[in-house]
Amino acid sequence: MPCCLESLGISTCSRLKKRGLWFYHKCHEDADFAIIQCCHTCKTNVPELGSKLFAKGSKSLQCFDRHGPAFCQKFLQPDEMTGTSKCSGANASFGFRLCRRSCGFCEPEIYQEKRHDGQCPVIG
Repeated sequence: MPCCLESLGISTCSRLKKRGLWFYHKCHEDADFAIIQCCHTCKTNVPELGSKLFAKGSKSLQCFDRHGPAFCQKFLQPDEMTGTSKCSGANASFGFRLCRRSCGFCEPEIYQEKRHDGQCPVIG
């Protein structure tokens, strides 16, 4: 499961929050925005939202890769130095954004229990 991040920055997310209904929709329907870009400002419960948005697995609307199969296959390969793929650990948010389907982030089971690999940054 990807970490709850505020990659757009706390001040940017706070300004976006002033857009009211638009912000509400992004926080409840857009996986990238709600989990990676403005998670803390959205007050996203990642397991709950992930279970909702990915309930249909690979058939979910939010399940897609932003890059082609060749790129995502390379993305899945273990890093030579760490031995982990770019889909896990500190890189999970990057994998979620670029190769969500290939990295397995569309599987609703990963959102059914709180998973924490200890590498999520503390924000705020």
